[in-house]
Amino acid sequence: MLVASANLRGSIFAASVVLVLRAPGEDTIGVIVNRPGGAVPPGLVLPEPDGRLAGTYRGGPLSPGAPFAIAEVDQAVTGTLEVTGTIRFAAGPAGVRALLAGAGAGRSKVFLGYAGWAPGQLAREIAAGFWSVHAVMPQHLFDPEPADQWMRLSGATQAI
Repeated sequence: MLVASANLRGSIFAASVVLVLRAPGEDTIGVIVNRPGGAVPPGLVLPEPDGRLAGTYRGGPLSPGAPFAIAEVDQAVTGTLEVTGTIRFAAGPAGVRALLAGAGAGRSKVFLGYAGWAPGQLAREIAAGFWSVHAVMPQHLFDPEPADQWMRLSGATQAI
């Protein structure tokens, strides 16, 4: 996971916490996990077995209408990537639906849009001090208070 530094003040990534994954084809992609984004769009039909998908998160600036998801599942779900342990990641409407169906009553988040980096770009940004790198922890992915998450993880004393 990446936590934005104060050096990113004024950028689209200011005060963000980002789950980063290596996607098939070696692309580096991520979703911002601490930016609630509103209601699930009407055209995006997702299973809601217990009403837990009250809204989505703004995952990033690229493809802002494209759905992505993370969820806790007991077993692998076809077409998804393992994040850590029982947490998996899915992209696209079909993958998101399959992942959420497999999650049952487990925790989940749906994101619209994503972040992406060109080869070597993220390494340069980390070396320049734009991001701090943290281990992926389920409590960070499913933080019940996302508005304060950046301050807690970055050690900042005030929001930027």
